Amino acid sequence: MKRSGITWVLYPILVLIVSTGVTASPGVDPPRSPREIRLDESTAVKRALNENLSLRAQQATIAAQARNADLWWSRLVPSLSAGSSLIRHNEEIVPRPPADPYSLSVALDLEARFTFAPGVSADVRSEREDLSAARFRYTDAGRNIERQVRTLFYSLLLDYERIQVAELTRDLAQETLEQTAIDFRLGRVDSRTLRQAELSTQQADLRLRETRSAYEDSLAIFKNLLGIDEDVPVILEGELPAEDSFRTLEPPGYAPDLRPDISAMNAEIRAQNERITSMERGRSFPVLGVAASWSPRSGDPFNPGNEGVYGEWNDTGGMSLTLRFELQELFPFSRSGTSLNSAEARLESLRLQKQDTAETGLREYRSLLRRIETRIAALESRRMNLDLAQEIYDLTDQAYRAGTTDLLTLRSARSEVEAARLDLLQETFNIKSDLIDLEYVSGVGGIPASTGVTGPADARKGITQ
Repeated sequence: MKRSGITWVLYPILVLIVSTGVTASPGVDPPRSPREIRLDESTAVKRALNENLSLRAQQATIAAQARNADLWWSRLVPSLSAGSSLIRHNEEIVPRPPADPYSLSVALDLEARFTFAPGVSADVRSEREDLSAARFRYTDAGRNIERQVRTLFYSLLLDYERIQVAELTRDLAQETLEQTAIDFRLGRVDSRTLRQAELSTQQADLRLRETRSAYEDSLAIFKNLLGIDEDVPVILEGELPAEDSFRTLEPPGYAPDLRPDISAMNAEIRAQNERITSMERGRSFPVLGVAASWSPRSGDPFNPGNEGVYGEWNDTGGMSLTLRFELQELFPFSRSGTSLNSAEARLESLRLQKQDTAETGLREYRSLLRRIETRIAALESRRMNLDLAQEIYDLTDQAYRAGTTDLLTLRSARSEVEAARLDLLQETFNIKSDLIDLEYVSGVGGIPASTGVTGPADARKGITQ
């Protein structure tokens, strides 16, 4: 006995020495697990808006559009061209004396040209409206990401509660199976009852697996929205809202002008109007062109003539003012006329899309209001069901303590309480999800000013562990 006691005393010391030696050994890096990330509702939304890959791609596109819009003045910069050429003439050129005849010549060309189109100002305005539309589309995409993140956040909290109830149900089914097996061996029940207990256990285990799988799938989508690697642990800090928080609910009004998707359509309509204006001006007004050129030329550069003169030098060039009008624009089925008709059809399509989006949003808004009202009314039934299950559990607990019922009956009553509590949490999640949708459909979406999450204060109250 003494030797065994010494062994138990020395064993932790040896383990400490071995582990310390391994940690301190040079050149060996212990494996590191990914650092966990703690998220509440507001921090999850902020991370998604900063790290989501689709939003970052849109940011890069908008930055390129903004640079092009800021360089609108580049349309007023004339085009410059320069060139040089070496020419071999078919016949000898005889210049004025004292220069010698030559067959080769060198030419330089420098030209500046500016073309003023009557629709250039409308083109600049259409680019700016396109940029405005892109920014509204980015805002709308960010709101949709925020909407998904907030809904998934509460969905994951609910899935975690589902897992707890599924585990409790599986454990109860396993205990029931063990008790049924004992009763079967004692001859108290037949083989059919035993098979039913085995089937119930298998079904409970399958439901638990399915619930866990659904949770993992939702968590993977949640991490992808936030730009988090799948192997990084995530801890969600928050709870589903209590049913009492919905009793004094004041839903927002419908404000379609505040919706960024409709604002983007308004900007696209304005941009299309500017493009149509540019096309109409291009068909109705001539194009003004101004050009200036300078073209010095020389004779044979490889054959110096008298007194070192290289052939004959001349300095040609000039300025030109051109006014051009395309006559085909007078015909209705010209290329520009067809393009103009297509642009007008596109404008009408944008207006109809905007009207349809606004009307669809209004219908969805009214539907959400009716659904929220119905679900809030159903909360009372869910609460009464939970209270009744809790009352039955309390009576069963008293009977168990008095020795008039068994443990399985008590565990079954506890399972009923957890199932009723899960139904209540499911209803509160449905209302919260509809409220989140209502915020964004109405045009007043966004993370609330208060980032704290109200927990279900009495959802677990009175349940004895």
